[in-house]
Amino acid sequence: MMMILSVLLGMLAGFLVLDGHHLPQLDHLLEWVLALLLFTIGYEVAQDGSWWVRAWQDRKRAILLPLTVLLASLAGGALAGWVVRLPVAQSLVMGGGMGWYSMSAVLVGQSYGYAAGALAFLANLFRELMVLLAAPWLLRWGGAGGLIGAAGATAMDSTLPVIVRVAGSKWAVLSLISGMILSLLVPFITLLVVSILGGGG
Repeated sequence: MMMILSVLLGMLAGFLVLDGHHLPQLDHLLEWVLALLLFTIGYEVAQDGSWWVRAWQDRKRAILLPLTVLLASLAGGALAGWVVRLPVAQSLVMGGGMGWYSMSAVLVGQSYGYAAGALAFLANLFRELMVLLAAPWLLRWGGAGGLIGAAGATAMDSTLPVIVRVAGSKWAVLSLISGMILSLLVPFITLLVVSILGGGG
């Protein structure tokens, strides 16, 4: 509830108080706030002396989870594309953005045009916002693995504080690993799909 209220208050401030000239300062502030949150998570994980033991015990899950998320994201993208009648290649690369909206927008835009890039940006932005706003419900329905999977590549940074808050610090390491693996796979998957199925607007 606090996260939803924060977003609503931010929207209200944007409408009534702030204008576009404040965006660079807000972006800079956001970077520092996120850095502070990640620092506190790292500190909390380090205070738990058994984190490396859990990381070793979860090594299979740390590999299987991001691979499962990748396949599910590609399948979900293809299904969504079929519903709205998008070409298969565009649907796959949008689904393969893993919530990394800035990267996916650039890669998709370069291959399929600005309109497709804008759609990829929105699709992956909404994926991140869904995790930020609905994390408790995602945890309840899909467990910690489902929550981390929904976060995609953002599980290593922007959604990590929310994941730790609702699921617990014991999931921080797995979330980091999953997010890092998916982040590395995003450009590779995009280029692979384009090379196989072709680019062009």
